[in-house]
Amino acid sequence: MWQERKREIICKIIVLFFFWLLISWDLDWSNLLLGFFFSTVISFVMSKELLRADESPPLLLRSHLLVNFVFALIWEVIKANLLVARIILDPKLPISPNIIEIPQKLKLPVTQALWGNSITLTPGTLTVDISDERILVHIIDEEIGKRIQQNPVQKILLKMEKVN
Repeated sequence: MWQERKREIICKIIVLFFFWLLISWDLDWSNLLLGFFFSTVISFVMSKELLRADESPPLLLRSHLLVNFVFALIWEVIKANLLVARIILDPKLPISPNIIEIPQKLKLPVTQALWGNSITLTPGTLTVDISDERILVHIIDEEIGKRIQQNPVQKILLKMEKVN
């Protein structure tokens, strides 16, 4: 049991440290040391709450999906930025704000939160509410609403849930 717990904590330290590097974008030795320190402390203190084993598959088995998720999210954010820029630059400002309901396909709280945050990160959208059955999203244009329902990020998160 301790071996499994130790492996989970080490995986969490690695993921948190990688996230620290992405956020700080600084490879100075003091920043690296500080990031490793905080990653270790958070992993030990929150070891039972941070990506609990009963809520998510083993992290190492889905690391390639995590990379796919990040790149798909970046691509969707870029496309949404271009669409919103086109809407803003149009002299008529053709917006049609609305709240849409999207059926929720994800079952785990971790992936549901990732999906909701991914929607909110894309310009022109805001996640209003998440439940097990549906997700409410505020959109500034109907085209953005159509894109959300066909978003590849959700498909990657569904694959992440199915990895055992």
